[in-house]
Amino acid sequence: MASFRFIHTADLHLDSPFKGLRHLPKQIVSEIYESTFRSFDRIVEYCIEKEVDFLLIAGDVYDLEVQSLRAQIYLKRSLEKLNQHGIHTFIIHGNHDPIDQQKAQIKWPERVHFFSGDRVEGISFLKENKEIARIVGRSYPMKAFMENIVKDYHRQNPNLFHIGLLHTNVDGQQNHDPYCPSRLQELISGEMDYWALGHIHKQMILHRGPYVIYPGNPQGRHIQETGDKGCYYVEVVDNEVQSIQWLSTAQIRWETIELDISQITTIDDLINLIEMEIEERLIQIKRPMLTRVILKGQTSLHILINEEDQRKEIEEVLNVHLIEQQPWAWIETIQAGTQPPISIEKIGEQGSFLADYLSQIEHFFKKMDTETIKKEILSELFRHRGIKKHFSSLTNEDMEEIKNQIINYAYEYLLGKE
Repeated sequence: MASFRFIHTADLHLDSPFKGLRHLPKQIVSEIYESTFRSFDRIVEYCIEKEVDFLLIAGDVYDLEVQSLRAQIYLKRSLEKLNQHGIHTFIIHGNHDPIDQQKAQIKWPERVHFFSGDRVEGISFLKENKEIARIVGRSYPMKAFMENIVKDYHRQNPNLFHIGLLHTNVDGQQNHDPYCPSRLQELISGEMDYWALGHIHKQMILHRGPYVIYPGNPQGRHIQETGDKGCYYVEVVDNEVQSIQWLSTAQIRWETIELDISQITTIDDLINLIEMEIEERLIQIKRPMLTRVILKGQTSLHILINEEDQRKEIEEVLNVHLIEQQPWAWIETIQAGTQPPISIEKIGEQGSFLADYLSQIEHFFKKMDTETIKKEILSELFRHRGIKKHFSSLTNEDMEEIKNQIINYAYEYLLGKE
């Protein structure tokens, strides 16, 4: 009975610069910068603890095209540990660390294999001198690699379990570069038993039988990468996936916390509520946490909370305390998503200038759907490549949020001056 075990990870982004965090206290900045290394340390520990046969890394080992020497030496030493335990490592390069970029001349351990950027290749995996699996893969030859290469992933032996190692954007995932595009249906109908994917920083099992899996990145790097992060541990018996287990690796968690403050009437109660919610979250996750707090609900504190200086002061008061906790927390920002205490409907009944203005806003958004607004009003913005990338995915929910912000600004300006 042929059996083997492996761990599937991707998007390590070793030595990530964590831009925009230099203003944080020194005692946590170094911990944040080290987090990508420590998360991979945990993966190495898992490999040894679970006695896996090999480790798969599906691209973006490093964070920059010009990879730091520190990251390369660190990776070599980590893989040497695995090599000493008889564990193989199979690696492809992605858009952040393509083959054509500068690397140090390093002699890698004998059980480490980097896939070529020239073509798709298949590597045999032998256990007790018997071939039991094939790992098929290709690295990015350049950063902007736009070719669909799924058709080149061939089953080379019908009696072996085949793993496809691929750094790809499946079905045009929004907010991700469209490099090495593929379609889920072509992966399913392809010749692999397990597609070990990378590129999308979100844990997703897209299909089972064959398995098509994104493990996400092992360490979140900004507020868009919230929640737990990790890798997959897979057991294969007689060419069938016997079990799949999610393993947590994140050393620091990014979290978004939404709070309804409809019943809060004083600033000190607001501070206490935020503090309590964050401390409860720390107990649950047992990890340091960088968080964004979003305040919601109709409240008498609406105008005050919508003043940025006031929110900054609240952040400072809270962070002085939260940074001393074990594990620590830090509020990245407090955002205002509240509404005025008087309903829009009641304002409309007053027959005032504000009521007329709000009526015009409602009429506009009812008349213009999201796509029409994009084409007729935001067309100039959409000609800018950077803006288009972020705004092309605007949804009806996003437009509703924009409408609410316009209403809130009108309320603050016209009634907040009284």
